[in-house]
Amino acid sequence: KDEFLGKRPSDLSPPHQPGGSASLPLAKAHIANVIKNQTHQFEWVHKRQNDGSEFTAEIKLNAIQFNGRTLVQAIVQDITERKLTEEKIRNLAFYDQLTGLPNRRLLWDRLRLVIAATKRQAGTGAVLFMDLDNFKPLNDRYGHAMGDLLLIEAANRIKQSVRETDTVARYGGDEFVVVLGNLGKNIEEARAQVLAIAEKIRSYVAQPYSLEFQDNGASSTIEHRCSVSIGALLIDGLIDDQEKILEMADEAMYRAKNLGRNQAYLRESDNELPAIKRKLELKSN
Repeated sequence: KDEFLGKRPSDLSPPHQPGGSASLPLAKAHIANVIKNQTHQFEWVHKRQNDGSEFTAEIKLNAIQFNGRTLVQAIVQDITERKLTEEKIRNLAFYDQLTGLPNRRLLWDRLRLVIAATKRQAGTGAVLFMDLDNFKPLNDRYGHAMGDLLLIEAANRIKQSVRETDTVARYGGDEFVVVLGNLGKNIEEARAQVLAIAEKIRSYVAQPYSLEFQDNGASSTIEHRCSVSIGALLIDGLIDDQEKILEMADEAMYRAKNLGRNQAYLRESDNELPAIKRKLELKSN
């Protein structure tokens, strides 16, 4: 009790709340709200008095009359555990549990936003649909745990090959989808950007993998080589059906596989254009 007596609410809060609003004027606005409406409830970030650490609280304010004066009663409840639970639920709903990448549900939403932006700005975006080559032999020989390690590493490499504003999602199994936005209005420049990003992904994924695993209690390492086949589709506002766009990008990916794998194939709406024609020849150990 002694830690709180004589303290103002601003003494118990950091200078700013999430979103950047200054705590003091925001607190005054909340107090004005409860005086007007008698009750008011909101979330607030407080700081602990013993170590200064911050935590999220649920604040319930009530205006009460006492000796002819209006007082504000505040009930503060630490909801840290609730926020953690909400975050876990959100992750289960929108993120792949193995790789941490967005799942199909979140991919669908991100793709919708890129399609809307290209139509609104008369710009260009793109979808890259990719499938790992030489993944099944690893799974068959060493089991799914080893395959999971490869998927995690491949996901990290793909993510590091694109811009922070781009979306990398796990579509399922060893399939991944990249959604590119803000490629500009010039179709030739957009095409060049897509091909450059596809080549960067292809080159990075093709580098050797060192995968550690436990064998009868002993740690072992195997080196595995894996490439990726990429089907790319430009989004130019002519097609706004998300399912159709992913289907066409998927078809382009299979065309890349049929051309020899470890390469990309760019498809523009109903016109197909071979993209990266050169195949990287990998030397076996």
